[in-house]
Amino acid sequence: MRAVKLIVCAVLLVGLAGAWYGTVNARLKTDAAYKRYVAAAEESREKGLYEQAVENFKHALSIKGGRDLWLKIRDTYEEYSAAIPTAEVKNAYAKDMLAAAGEYTKDTEFYLSALLRQMEDERYRDAKRTSDLALKNGAVNDEIRDIASRLTYMTKLDYKLWTSFSSALNGYYAVSDGASGVVIDNKGDEISDRYEDVGPVSADGWTAVKTARGFRLIDGNGVERAVLPKDISASGVYDADTGLLPLSLDGKWQYFSIGEDSLLPAKYDSASAYAEGRAAVATGGKWRLIDAAGETVTELPFDEVRPALDGGYTHSGICIAKQGGKWHLFDEKHKQRGDLSAEDIDVFNGGYIAFKDKGKWGFADAEGSVVKKPEYSEAKSFANGLAAVKNEEGLWGFVDEAFALVIPYQYRDADYFNADRACFVSEGEGMYQRLGFLLD
Repeated sequence: MRAVKLIVCAVLLVGLAGAWYGTVNARLKTDAAYKRYVAAAEESREKGLYEQAVENFKHALSIKGGRDLWLKIRDTYEEYSAAIPTAEVKNAYAKDMLAAAGEYTKDTEFYLSALLRQMEDERYRDAKRTSDLALKNGAVNDEIRDIASRLTYMTKLDYKLWTSFSSALNGYYAVSDGASGVVIDNKGDEISDRYEDVGPVSADGWTAVKTARGFRLIDGNGVERAVLPKDISASGVYDADTGLLPLSLDGKWQYFSIGEDSLLPAKYDSASAYAEGRAAVATGGKWRLIDAAGETVTELPFDEVRPALDGGYTHSGICIAKQGGKWHLFDEKHKQRGDLSAEDIDVFNGGYIAFKDKGKWGFADAEGSVVKKPEYSEAKSFANGLAAVKNEEGLWGFVDEAFALVIPYQYRDADYFNADRACFVSEGEGMYQRLGFLLD
């Protein structure tokens, strides 16, 4: 019995020894193969056989992965793309670096290498996807952040040229090419017939137009809804709730009532559009709020009122007005918000508000607190996350809400960005184009 046990133990020991030997032998063969591929790759690289070198490094990776091997592949591609700077080589380089980034998701080196090649080859959409992936995975350094910002704010200009446009954020612009006027939407598409002239457009698409048969009020479908008086010199924004449209005739402002099909008799030096049944008007330097019947609702303690882009006298409950020779922010009860006191204040669009003090422009928030001390020659309030600013050389660019210059100073004039990330800019005297983003 004892002899049998000894035989069994011996057999087991021999089996274990054999298994151990097989494992060690396989490992030795694997290590040897790995070393052969790496050595072959290095030799190919020395000879300038870069594609072959990459192949051998990849064979080594299939045996035993590692960041060091990916870095060797990157260095090989650096020499490869310098020697043969073709799009095909750069594309292969970027593709393999993205494969490395797939394994080392927080490693900035691989994302950056891919980004640089994609940028060199002007494959900006691919680069945008790479930068977005890097940011999503937290693989961020200053270079990646800078490239991501450049890609986000790369711009393009529409080929159409306009001689004038109306500032608006409500989805519609009235533009003119010098010969005729037309309504366009936020995307720059013409959505109305051509007219001799077009006034500011309401949020519902209604506007005053000049036709060969005289002035008309048209709705958002281009249907004529009213015949307007002759000799109009300017129009305001139509309000559908009251049915009233501000018109300038003979140097005075009056309201045209679509319901009565006539001008209301009262005349004003200045008149805003109606909003929520109220309008701000001025006569002899005195401002007041009136209702739809033209009756005074309240006297306003202001020297001047700055209408919002939609023509109303407030935006989101904020009124911008001049009092005591200075501009301030006021709430709906005409109480000053904060202690902002400025030489001038631009319109409020829901973001930071541009203001002027001691000849320079800065920005304040809706509570009247300064968020950027005045340093610009001129500025316009933020709209949809960006604001136009002007430098000492008289050129306009755009800053983001961190006040980083994201679109360089290069334009003669610039307006507000709309919800579709587009605005009007001027590169030549008296000519405007629609500016958008390349990768939108």
